[in-house]
Amino acid sequence: MAKNKSNEISIKNALGMGIGTFLLSFILSLVSEVSFRVVPLSVSILLVLVVILIGILFDMVGMATVTADLKVLHARASQKVHGARVAVELVRNSARVSSICNDVVGDICGTLSGALGATIVIEVLIQNPNINGLILGVSVTSMVASLTVGGKAYGKGVAIKNGTPIIFFIGKLLSKAKL
Repeated sequence: MAKNKSNEISIKNALGMGIGTFLLSFILSLVSEVSFRVVPLSVSILLVLVVILIGILFDMVGMATVTADLKVLHARASQKVHGARVAVELVRNSARVSSICNDVVGDICGTLSGALGATIVIEVLIQNPNINGLILGVSVTSMVASLTVGGKAYGKGVAIKNGTPIIFFIGKLLSKAKL
């Protein structure tokens, strides 16, 4: 039986993404958990909000690659507009870009924000043992989930309506960064 080449590529991509996700998640979790132990509670809360925001922004970029108008970006690229060529490549590779942005970065941020929320609950309970841990835990979990889901829902709507300008902006950023 002949091997299905596209299936081999898909398995290689999935394995690579799985390993990359593990390494990225491990590093981000380690850095955030260590920093949580040395910063005040207010900074910890801000860090959770930043992680949620990063997840929302990457989710928007992933969606925007699917909805961007390739013709507009091609026109800009033919006029040698800075960042347009990179934007065209992002849209041409929208399946991979979307998977990385939504599935890898978005899911890591979702998991990490939940874990950091739990760490905040533990720290608050250590400092204030008289607080009801059940109510605090459920409240923090609900807040993290609602900010993540609500933010991503809003961001997807923005990305659907503004896919081309979003990807063009990302193309310019990546061009400046020489990535």
